[in-house]
Amino acid sequence: MSKKPSLNRAQVVDWLLELIPVWEVPVTVGMLRSAHPDITTPVYASALKQLTESGIVYTSVNQRDQVFYFPTEKRKACDIQIYLCKGRLDNE
Repeated sequence: MSKKPSLNRAQVVDWLLELIPVWEVPVTVGMLRSAHPDITTPVYASALKQLTESGIVYTSVNQRDQVFYFPTEKRKACDIQIYLCKGRLDNE
């Protein structure tokens, strides 16, 4: 990747957006870094932060304080939401 952090972040954001249709499991920054070690941890973290702030991905934290990221559009509705709202949060 190039030396400019903002350009690197933009490239990672674009790459992650392309992966949303096939993104199947929540990932951590460490998992991404293991898959593509040529990209730095801060670049992954800032790209995922940008996607989280945009509402494209959401975060969840496990018991060991690991932060996992997953596309918001693939978030499964909880059972009570399905029962009460037929899977929707709006009043369509």
